[in-house]
Amino acid sequence: MSGIVIREVTEEDYEGVVGIRTAYGGRDYLPGLYHNILKRHKGFVAIMDEKMVAFRFMYLVDNGMTILPRAGRVHQDYEGLGVYRKLDEFTMQVYKDVKYKAVSFHNRNATLMKKVEEGAYRITLNRKLKTYRTTLKSLKSDIQKRTLQNDVKHVDSDDLKGILSNTDVTKHMFSGDIFASCWTPLRIIPENTSHVFADNGVVFGSSVDDAEKAMISIGHPVLSSIGVSYVLDFYGLQRNDVADHIVKHFTKHRRL
Repeated sequence: MSGIVIREVTEEDYEGVVGIRTAYGGRDYLPGLYHNILKRHKGFVAIMDEKMVAFRFMYLVDNGMTILPRAGRVHQDYEGLGVYRKLDEFTMQVYKDVKYKAVSFHNRNATLMKKVEEGAYRITLNRKLKTYRTTLKSLKSDIQKRTLQNDVKHVDSDDLKGILSNTDVTKHMFSGDIFASCWTPLRIIPENTSHVFADNGVVFGSSVDDAEKAMISIGHPVLSSIGVSYVLDFYGLQRNDVADHIVKHFTKHRRL
């Protein structure tokens, strides 16, 4: 087996990268978003035996303060050979001057949970995850029957910058200094607004003029091999508004 070569990827590497492995139980966002993400972030691939065998994107967020690996994967035939570890070492050397390293993972990830227990990582945000499966026909029917009870409005980039800059709002809306947008942990600073709207991000808000009652929802549609996944993140205390936010997100898409 030949040595490992690691390099930055280009748009022409698409087929080789997405062919490494399908991840996330078929809900893999990489095939649909590879080119879009590559416009904003760098990706790196490990090559062995003249074959792409491991990959990860490196997101630079928090106004350049934090580096975050995303979409990581290794070919199943090359697991246990230290390939991904080499890729991790290489990419972290590239970003060695970045102040913070963040990682987003499910608590079923035993390897990373062990690192938390050992003190190598510190949990800065813990979110509850619920997954629902439906059909377009059923979703249309449910939405058409729903009468909105609350005034839910579209939040644009300037609106969100204002929210993230207003400590009177953020201290009620968020539980700490970090929030997540489609599995991307971000500091509560206006400079992260562009990351929220990246990759077709959509934001709605209710009671946004009331610091204590303001609520926002961040949605990201992702086309995968098993259908369309729609990732929703909610922030605020008004649970009664959740259903109306969901309706606004789905009715925004023309197919509904």
